[in-house]
Amino acid sequence: MDSIRKGWREGTSCLFAEYSPLHHTPKTVRMTRTILDDFEAFAKASLKSQELFLDSVTREMIEAYQRIRLASGKSKSTVNVDVRHLRAFLRWCQGKGWLLEDPTKRVKLLRVVRREEESDLLVLTVEEVKTVYDELIRRGDLLVADLVKLIANQGFRINEALRLRARDVDLNTGFVYVRSWGNWTPKDKDSRKVNPEGDGSRRAEHVPAPEGRGLCGQRAEGQLEVPSPHLGDPQSRASPRACPDGRDGAQ
Repeated sequence: MDSIRKGWREGTSCLFAEYSPLHHTPKTVRMTRTILDDFEAFAKASLKSQELFLDSVTREMIEAYQRIRLASGKSKSTVNVDVRHLRAFLRWCQGKGWLLEDPTKRVKLLRVVRREEESDLLVLTVEEVKTVYDELIRRGDLLVADLVKLIANQGFRINEALRLRARDVDLNTGFVYVRSWGNWTPKDKDSRKVNPEGDGSRRAEHVPAPEGRGLCGQRAEGQLEVPSPHLGDPQSRASPRACPDGRDGAQ
């Protein structure tokens, strides 16, 4: 281990110069920098010091930071994200020989109640999703209606749905592609193609549609129809769960 103590700021500067360019997206860099800077400010205030050294960070300090974050109104999930980022950074510093031991080693993540255990969790029912969908159609918001259907039926993350482009929808094969572009990458960092039906047995269909704009742009010649396992078969207008939008069936 180096005889000269490494400062927290020096360590973070090395991380962002050496490691982040190869392994982190710009979004992850921004998040990591914010978390590390916030912890540094907390630790210096706790130690009443103008500078924080890596070997001054202790398990007790990190656990105190957890409590402070919770008291400030942050969720347990958010606090766990903070600890994971601190742990990744400190373990990297340990690997560089700047720390003898990772102080987060015995810090426990907070228990997060799973959704099925939460009694007050707000989850939209199928009928409520249909109500939202029908209202969007009534207003003529065809693009937003398409996105709501895709998110509700296939579990698209909101950013994934909002960043879809016309080129990401293949009407011949029926797949919707989620892929990186610009400075944005999907949460799992891997591009993927999604069968709108989800089980591979059906595919998106090109069917007549009313005038308007939607997921694929101008709809004068057709639309992207997204079959839904939750809202019913779009080819069966008799289905009690089919969206009655005037588009989900034979014209």
